Amino acid sequence: MSSARERSELQGLATEINSEHAAVEASLRTGLAHALRAGELLIAAKSLVGHGEWLSGLAANCAVSERTAGLYATDR
Repeated sequence: MSSARERSELQGLATEINSEHAAVEASLRTGLAHALRAGELLIAAKSLVGHGEWLSGLAANCAVSERTAGLYATDR
């Protein structure tokens, strides 16, 4: 059987674990919202660029790899 001190310590740890887990969930939701918005912006930018100019323009102007841009801009 755990002592009162151990139970108190475990409760404190559980409280902190739950707090950190909630922060992770909030960060994931925020990150997803940013990824969706980046995709919308990439789609809009691509529609303004002439044929064959998209990848060079992306590389010159954005800190997003071609692969990541493709993932963000995937049709939903």
